[in-house]
Amino acid sequence: MDPLFIVAVLAVGAGLLPWLHRRGEKKPLALESALALDWEAAAADRGLDDAVTTDDGGTLSLTATLGPLRIVLKPWYSDWPPGTHVVVSGLATGLEARRQAEAGLSLALGARDFEIGDRRFDEAVVVDAEKLLAFALLDAETRGILGDVVLARGAFERAGARLKSLRKGQMVAICLGEPIATRSKRLAEALRILLALGESLATPAAIEERIAANLASEPEAAVRQRGLAALGAERPGHPATRNAARVALTDADEDVRFTAALTAGDEGLAVLRAIACDGSIRDATRARAIAALGTALDGAEAQRILCEALRTNQKTTIACLESPVLARMPQVEPVLIDALAHSSAVVREASAMALGRVGSAAGVVALRKAESQGRLLRRTARDAVASIQSRLVGAERGQLSVASDAGELSLADDAAGRVTVEDAS
Repeated sequence: MDPLFIVAVLAVGAGLLPWLHRRGEKKPLALESALALDWEAAAADRGLDDAVTTDDGGTLSLTATLGPLRIVLKPWYSDWPPGTHVVVSGLATGLEARRQAEAGLSLALGARDFEIGDRRFDEAVVVDAEKLLAFALLDAETRGILGDVVLARGAFERAGARLKSLRKGQMVAICLGEPIATRSKRLAEALRILLALGESLATPAAIEERIAANLASEPEAAVRQRGLAALGAERPGHPATRNAARVALTDADEDVRFTAALTAGDEGLAVLRAIACDGSIRDATRARAIAALGTALDGAEAQRILCEALRTNQKTTIACLESPVLARMPQVEPVLIDALAHSSAVVREASAMALGRVGSAAGVVALRKAESQGRLLRRTARDAVASIQSRLVGAERGQLSVASDAGELSLADDAAGRVTVEDAS
């Protein structure tokens, strides 16, 4: 027989051997027995005292439990030499996770991409979960482990492991068989990581309390802010929400303090006032605090903030101009008149609107002059004039009133109010 033919047959046979394993043909008992020894060693290392190895129709498997988790290890023949197929079930059913780079189809089909506020984590991992459940499960430590598992990095990568899926309450992972010399040690490390993650992702007994505890130790300010906002929106009266807000009133981050103040109700008013009055706070945050205070903002404080903000902080300025407390402060009219000449068109328009609420005849004159500054301001100024007229034209007799669209001033018709000049002779 031709030697080349024999070599070719042997080469084809060698190539078909892994394929036959993948097709589910009878697996070599020695291979599975060696894997089973690795499983039992890994289970013992993790303290899985109830681990049992069974033969299911010629295929070995190991099952064990850890609290609410159920662990199943089976041979994995899709790679050669064979590795271990790991299934950990008993996780919270409402959370799924995958690589950001692999999530295009699922997102197109309507999966959520929940961002918890940790930029590095959010950019790498897509999480599909209900908001409160995500904040309850994904504390900083768990995010670190989940990121390593989903992205196959760090100790999980060194263990030769990769995640196949994390959905519907279970994780499926593979621990590769190559190199065989370190297979047992690598499997033990991969199983340790997967079970640590599984314990963290099990359904918590009390979601609100878990979130509050997570927020107390959370290093990322954006996560603290978003988690507290979620508690305030979805569990506003819960004791854990009130306690978390009370703690966060003294947070180092101004946005967290602002969210805590909103969530805390009356307990948070002093913090809102402090944010509104503090010129070192970000413009947008101060503006939100002023808007949230509404009539609880002191009038004198509002005027002082307005005068200071007109120089540098546009959003704070707009918030002051829109504050309802200005309607009770006729003394602020000169400031509003000056603001009609502000460099910002948005501030000029807001000033005109504020004059409509609080202005007098002097405001009408200023608004008439401001009409020449553009079509948008012209319309706003005319509306403001009409608003002032609606308040002043009906004044009691003898009071100053606006008598015409031109902004001319007159006295209400009353002999007691008329101006007369005595005869000098």
